[in-house]
Amino acid sequence: MKPASSNARVQPRSLLFLAWDWGARGGLESVSEDLVAAFRQRGWAVEVWSATARRPATRAGVTDVPLAPAGRWARVWYHRVRWRALLRRRLAEPERAYDLILVGHALVLPALPAPRATAAPPVWLWAHGIELWGEPGRRLAPHLGALRRIAAVSDFT
Repeated sequence: MKPASSNARVQPRSLLFLAWDWGARGGLESVSEDLVAAFRQRGWAVEVWSATARRPATRAGVTDVPLAPAGRWARVWYHRVRWRALLRRRLAEPERAYDLILVGHALVLPALPAPRATAAPPVWLWAHGIELWGEPGRRLAPHLGALRRIAAVSDFT
């Protein structure tokens, strides 16, 4: 058998980062931007989807895919009823093949399809703040138990 050519092109690993709103400004967003930049520096192809954003935003050299509609009444319907189903459907599309899905906000977890025992890609959570404390954490417990990894942005979290 012939050895593989050293000139063979290696496909970069792919990451889907699921943000609440990639264009928002704040501490969490700055840390998320650093995280995405670190994956890109290590050669990963990164795609960012924003669950609640209406317009694309560019941070860390990555422009997100906003999932929320721009119209006022469509946004109300989307946020109350549709966003979870839309996210599930988009993730189920056959051409959506990622090596890793990194959830940037725990409130996105209930929208993800139920994980399978042989689930590929793995799903990790980038946890922060009060979204996991007390009652919110208890409501998310079934989703948290299905994750491959959970990383906190700080020791406080």
